[in-house]
Amino acid sequence: MSTILKKFSTKDHDHLHAMCKGIFLDGECYAFALALHRNIGWPLIGLMQGLIIRHAAVQSQQNFYYDARGVITKESFGSPFFLKPPYELRIITEADLYAVRPIQERSIDLAWRMAQALWPELPWKVTTHAKEVLAFMDDLEKISRAHNVWIRSPFPGCPPVLSRGDGSENGYVVSPTSDGMAYVFDRYLTNVRQ
Repeated sequence: MSTILKKFSTKDHDHLHAMCKGIFLDGECYAFALALHRNIGWPLIGLMQGLIIRHAAVQSQQNFYYDARGVITKESFGSPFFLKPPYELRIITEADLYAVRPIQERSIDLAWRMAQALWPELPWKVTTHAKEVLAFMDDLEKISRAHNVWIRSPFPGCPPVLSRGDGSENGYVVSPTSDGMAYVFDRYLTNVRQ
């Protein structure tokens, strides 16, 4: 179909990334690491401080590490925690993390939603929200074309309306909300730039 999915604006991406780091870099890093581990399949890595797992992340097949900062190198792994290389990094398990403290499933879910919004290019092994939205919008476009009824907004911020098409409809345009957790959409018309 002809659905257009717009990317995050740089400003919104930077805002969401700052929020993600504020929540999941230190304190909820276990939840973030679990979200990536479960939804990509990469192994969990613990930054050890003695017997304590000071920080958790995942490791890609290319030997990069990912946490709330995005891709990080081994040399930068412990820098936010005032630790200096060489770091002791160890493969850990979910059970290792749960043995340290409880981890809320809702925190893991929020981390998963933020991560997929920030890094849609990662090799997610499950369907992302963006792909679900695109599939839905493609089906909605088929229904709109079949009935010549389109969902549109008379002006930004107004509740959507159902209106008869006038033949200039080219499909729908979908944009992520500034928090990356949802999408807004409207129809787009032939010869009209979005």
